Amino acid sequence: MKTVVLCYPTLIPRYGLIRRGMLRFARQRTDWFVPYFLAARSLELGELSEVRVDGVIAFLDRRSELAAAKGIGVPMVNISAAFERQSFPRVRVDQRRDGQIAAEHFLQQGFSCFGYVGIAGHWGFRLRHEGFARRLRQAGHPCAFHALPGSLLRGGQWARETKELSLWLGRLSKPAAVYCCADPQAGLVLEVCRRDGLRVPSDVAVLGTDNETNICEETSPPLSSIAVNWEGLGYEAARRLASLLDGERAGDGDWLVPSLGVVQRRSTDLLAVASRPLRDICEHVENHLGEIRSMAEVAACWHLSRRTLERMFRRGLGLSPRQYLDELRLRRAMNLLRQDSREGSLKEICYKSGFTDRQQMHHLFKTRFGETPGQVRASFDHANLTQRTSSPENCALPLPARKGGTRKRREKRS
Repeated sequence: MKTVVLCYPTLIPRYGLIRRGMLRFARQRTDWFVPYFLAARSLELGELSEVRVDGVIAFLDRRSELAAAKGIGVPMVNISAAFERQSFPRVRVDQRRDGQIAAEHFLQQGFSCFGYVGIAGHWGFRLRHEGFARRLRQAGHPCAFHALPGSLLRGGQWARETKELSLWLGRLSKPAAVYCCADPQAGLVLEVCRRDGLRVPSDVAVLGTDNETNICEETSPPLSSIAVNWEGLGYEAARRLASLLDGERAGDGDWLVPSLGVVQRRSTDLLAVASRPLRDICEHVENHLGEIRSMAEVAACWHLSRRTLERMFRRGLGLSPRQYLDELRLRRAMNLLRQDSREGSLKEICYKSGFTDRQQMHHLFKTRFGETPGQVRASFDHANLTQRTSSPENCALPLPARKGGTRKRREKRS
């Protein structure tokens, strides 16, 4: 019987997901034992001297941890992308692909000014920047860059860094789309925008990474974020560790786990249009989506004729007001199904999304996606269960998961 443990420094939400994926693989192995008293809490590398283990999955994001890990003397798989060069077999998130997903998300919304906020010295976050900037260059757009320090901001450092971030945001042409390396940094951008009077998302749209719900759902406005497949990462790391314990060669290169796609919330829930009046109307519609029954109500609220409103939407978005409203409702419903696939009735999702009744939602889903809301919910449940990682990042709205298995590829270390 082989004893296997997960070393992760803190009990943040992603730890539980990584552990779940690791345990899902362990249940398939009759020769694996994962001690509950170690799996149920965070574990530091230094504690391994007190426990006999045969294999380790570790998040090695400090130089000191990389050095200490070499002295453990058992097969180990690293799941951190903090450093490009390291000596352990590694399974990591496909950070470069995350950047491409973010760029596609903003390009579909019509933005032409872009920025990236990263952390100085972090290799994985640099890959996200590279993927983001490369896709934007392909579309003919430059990308501004701002680096934050890797340590927590305190005292005078906080004031200095937030001032520099404020100046950087102020220099961006509006409306601007800002992609952040992780959710805490995106939360900081939201705070600076609110302090400086920049409206999110109409002046600055902000997208994070990791989909840490304790951050994303508590910011103002709620933060859109790329959902990383942490459970899939844990599963793949366990599978890689099993091959090492079975005597196979580690091989060259990192194993990459693609993310699940964008979970859209209010911080990017707006199409970028040149006309400020139309942006204001779109923001009003999105803020009151659950209350609006027709675009005629919107026209009356803004003291416009229906013909004038129609002309504004056709010129600015290439959609009729009714088409725009339907798209928003579908996107809201799809996000609710993605986020809460096991919670909340379809009736609740229907009214939260602004549909007048379930029949209307059912008809639009069948027309747009070829599936009913119930079938879409089932597809998301199945995707979560089977670790499917193909994402609908090339679609204007989050679509149901495609049929097929987990996509994996290998990337040579440079």
